[in-house]
Amino acid sequence: MDDGAPRRAYSDTDLDAWVDEGLIGADQAASIRVWTDHHLALREPPSVPSSGPGPATLPNPVTASGRGRREDATGGRSSPGERLQQIAYYIGGFTIFFAFTFFVGLQWESLSGPARLAIVAGVMGGLVAIGATLRRAGALTGGNVLIFGATGMTPLLTYEALEILGIWGGGDHADTYPEFYRRIDGAWLTLEIVSVAVAVFVVGWVRFPLITLLIAFWTYYLSMDVAEALWRDGPSDTQRSMAFAVVGLAMVGLGLVLDHRGLRPYTRWFWLFGLAGAQGGLGALALQNDRDLLVGLGFLAVSVGWVVASVWLSATVFLVFGALGIYAYVGYLAFSVFDGALGFIFTLAAVGLFLVLTTFAYARVIGPWLDRTFRGERAEIA
Repeated sequence: MDDGAPRRAYSDTDLDAWVDEGLIGADQAASIRVWTDHHLALREPPSVPSSGPGPATLPNPVTASGRGRREDATGGRSSPGERLQQIAYYIGGFTIFFAFTFFVGLQWESLSGPARLAIVAGVMGGLVAIGATLRRAGALTGGNVLIFGATGMTPLLTYEALEILGIWGGGDHADTYPEFYRRIDGAWLTLEIVSVAVAVFVVGWVRFPLITLLIAFWTYYLSMDVAEALWRDGPSDTQRSMAFAVVGLAMVGLGLVLDHRGLRPYTRWFWLFGLAGAQGGLGALALQNDRDLLVGLGFLAVSVGWVVASVWLSATVFLVFGALGIYAYVGYLAFSVFDGALGFIFTLAAVGLFLVLTTFAYARVIGPWLDRTFRGERAEIA
């Protein structure tokens, strides 16, 4: 029966175009084709999409599954009530996460080690079990955010298990777990590496992009602790900044790889925390070597590069961090190097003009050329 909803036609060519534009991933396009072939074999009603070159219609998200509506299962537009439901799910998941991370120090140490371990393991197991049940019932977001909350407790579980086993070495600032999110110490690397590994496994299981927030978040903390572990006698400020910048750039690179593979929803947090780490580390290096003009110009060039990348990737986060880096360095030049000299006005204007013209040239010439080049390569591979 026609419910009056608009029926949109698409073809395999459209799917390929959507992948090229980054609207869907290659895996998602393949899943759509598999779904189409399966339902055509079952001879379902004509509201099922066709896998051939001719036009067909997308299934109605309300009735396609035959088992009630699955939340956001097809990416269809949700109603205000459904959006409110999604918000409530996320608030609940983050409340659980915060309760056992930032606020765990409240009276936590008054419990015995075995009691703490039992509580954490029990809560995590219960959240995963309930989350899996909700997922099977079709409440994907509700189940996923509970699994997200459970995954966020991994550092605490690891810490308590190591303490019970008597193999937690600790450190100058790693004697109690509440210091994990407050103090830098190389001893925390064990917790961070284990937590990232568990989160990678979970995101592969549930395919929930928000889990990458935990991966990026713990990797960001790892970038601060790794220098303490590498240089036992204590890293210098330059060494600490370099470690911070390298890990940040690695996260940005990982996001670029995921984006190239059509997994844009999984890139957001890697880019956010990666850019924060990269700009923080590179900016600190520029200040620590303020007498070396090349270091400062290198930081400025990287910042301009982020702005150009924002056009290429259509990602605002690159524009934000690039602009902050440019303004921070220009402000440093204004008040520390030029000391209010008249020549600074023209220098600043030249930098701004260069940025505008570079962005324009990329948008009108370089960007379209790269798009045509890579699109042609993808077509040849296909």
